[in-house]
Formats: sequence, C-alpha cells, structure tokens
Amino acid sequence: MNWLVAGTAIGAVCCFVMAMWKRHDPVLRNRLVTASPPSRSPLVAVGRLIRSRRLRALMVARIESAGGTPGALERVLGQKICGSLAGAAAWLLATGIQTGVSAILFGVALIGCGFIFPDLRLARRARSLRERAAASVADLLDVVAVSVSAGLTPRLALERAPGALGGPLGAEVAKARQAVALGTPWRAVVRRVADRTGLPELRRLAATLERSERLGTPVAGRLRDLAREVRAERAVRREERARRAPVAMLFPLVFLILPAFVVAAVVPALLVATSGLQ
Repeated sequence: MNWLVAGTAIGAVCCFVMAMWKRHDPVLRNRLVTASPPSRSPLVAVGRLIRSRRLRALMVARIESAGGTPGALERVLGQKICGSLAGAAAWLLATGIQTGVSAILFGVALIGCGFIFPDLRLARRARSLRERAAASVADLLDVVAVSVSAGLTPRLALERAPGALGGPLGAEVAKARQAVALGTPWRAVVRRVADRTGLPELRRLAATLERSERLGTPVAGRLRDLAREVRAERAVRREERARRAPVAMLFPLVFLILPAFVVAAVVPALLVATSGLQ
C-alpha cells in the first residue's frame, strides 16, 4: 500500500512540474488556434509561501548573477518547494514510512537535494556567463582605448562599447550605461559591474580610469597595455589548465579504466588458465 501511495505522489509531482514547464511553451501555444493569454504560473503562487527576507535577498543576488531578472524570484522559490516535495515523494517511494535513523537521513538528503537543485542551475548559468564575459574583457579594453584615441572621453567610450561587444559583458555594460544615465557616477558603476561579475580586470579598468582622471595622464596607451596584460594572463591560465589535465586524467584511468580492463581481459584469461590446470 505504501508503494502505491508513494508512486501516486511522485507521479503527481512529476506531472505538475512538467505542466508548469510546458505552460508557456511557444511551440505548443502556436499550435492552438484559440489560445487564451497565459495566466500567472502556479509556481509564482507557491514561491510566495516563502517569506524569509534573507533567503529572498540571497536568491535575488544569485538570479542577477545568472543573468536573470528579480521578477523570476517567486518562480525559482516555487521550483525549490516543488523540488523538496519531489524529494519527499522519492523518499516514500524508496523506503516507505520508516522511522529508522538511516531512512530519516536519506529522506533529509533527498529533500535537501530537491531544495538546492535550482541553486545549482543558477550557479552553473552564472559560471557560464562569467566565463563568456571574461573572454570579452580584452575586447572591451581595446574598444575603450580606440574610442579614447579617437577623441572621446572615457565615459562616452564606455557608453559606445555595448554596441561593439555584445554577449554577457555587453549586456552588463549596457546596464551600467543606464545607471549612469540615471545619475550614478560611472566610476562607481564600473566597480559595481566588477563586483557583480567577479572580474578583477574590470576593477583594474576602473582604477586606471580614475587615476587618469585624477592625474590627467593619457589613458589610451595604458588601456592597450592593460589589454595585452589581460590576454597574456589568460594565456598563462590556459597553459596551467593544460598542464594539470594529465594529472586529473590519472584518477579515472587508475580507478575506472584499469579495473574495467582487468575485469574484461585479465580475469577471463585467468579463469581459462585455472580451469585448464584443473
């Protein structure tokens, strides 16, 4: 009876998650001739059950670092609650209603995994965006240097940069341009972008521009030098990762490939040899 109840519960949770995932699918919506306008997702209503201000502020920061908007907060919180329910249903399906210590710890682990699964997705997306933005930092420095050499001020050069960059870094610079248009000092905006993206090269860019404005020194040559330094540092990091690759390959080679080779090739030969001796 417990297996039947647990299977029904996990099936209902899976159907609910799939329905919420496909609710606003444009492919499915275009196939419907008399499609009604999409209503508010139930995930939003479920996410509103979480009232912790600290958790909400933390999730907003993670969503923004992953390239999302704060409006997706309730949906992500709803996904966390649904993931926890799915983990509880999987625990009931696997163990039934048991009160042992191991069963309780297993259930807590499943519920915790379902709760943090949206955080893992956001972290992976944020890491991908950070890597793509880091690859464009040198191009940003070159664009600003060329613009300054053409006679523009550093502020105007940063405002023109999103049109030449594109990608995640271009989107971040575009947001910074909007903040500057609203009255925020551009030096503070550049440092804010550097803190949000986690790129130390942008902090060096902000420090270079501040030093040039304070001392009146030419900034174009320094920006070109900074771009060359950034490219050289990234080349060194790539070489370091390439040197660490053989060491990282030893672990799967020793613990996975060699045991499989021994089981598939050496053990049958030993069995045949021992059977022949007998």
